[in-house]
Amino acid sequence: DPIGAWNALPICDYPKDPNFHQVAGVLAYGPWALGKHMCCPRDGQPDCSIVDALQAQSKSAKATWFLSWVWGYKFSTVYKALARWWERHRIVSGAGLEDGIYMWWCVFVNNQFRMLEAGQVEEPDDLFDVFGQQLQGIGKMLMCLDKMRGGQYTTRIWCIFEVFVACQRSIPTTVILPELEVGAIASLEELTHECRVDAEQAKASVQADADAIKDHIKQKHQSFEYVNRTVEHALWCEVIEFLESSKKGGAGRPSQLGPGSTSTGPPTSGPAESTMSESM
Repeated sequence: DPIGAWNALPICDYPKDPNFHQVAGVLAYGPWALGKHMCCPRDGQPDCSIVDALQAQSKSAKATWFLSWVWGYKFSTVYKALARWWERHRIVSGAGLEDGIYMWWCVFVNNQFRMLEAGQVEEPDDLFDVFGQQLQGIGKMLMCLDKMRGGQYTTRIWCIFEVFVACQRSIPTTVILPELEVGAIASLEELTHECRVDAEQAKASVQADADAIKDHIKQKHQSFEYVNRTVEHALWCEVIEFLESSKKGGAGRPSQLGPGSTSTGPPTSGPAESTMSESM
């Protein structure tokens, strides 16, 4: 009895600033998840994603931005990064909450009852095809870095792959950060160091995902070098743009990266829908 086993666990103090592995276990799957007992429109089975649970309340819609991020980030890291981005974006674009800006954010969109609770695994080729189609359909990507120096983003294979695919498909990308780190990057050498990418050594929360992405890269490109250089170039451009726009107090524009760079991201389990609006 899963619920009985859950209730039998010892009570511990809740984390003051949980990471998204911890958040998912409460909101995205498990006995208290928002989609618990609700029919999933993707497979007709009980228990659905957060996006599908909220659709009946008109609180989810077709995504307008894809969020590239790291599961190990603290909740406050992503919240602050999105809040800072929204404040700048609404000033420059004139957008408001009524304009319906929604994030494709895998923890909310994918059915975590299937992926995390049941351990359902997608075929690698299907996973990459669906991801690429979703990113292309959404058309814009936010790259959420946790910090400018010594961050996690470039150590995660999903993030590397997401940026690589975005570059290959000429998807505009924008760096967002939770804090403005004045002086964090003071020279070209520091920029090069902090944006260095090593896809071969990068990790994922699920080892099977890391293995599948790396096998895919080797089959398509024979080595990791092309992917590394492509993603590094994209990061250089976006970090410089972020720093310049922050200095001016502006929002910064999404830069259009041409073909020759690639990115990838987590798979989708349904339409490009999201629950999260830009007001976060």
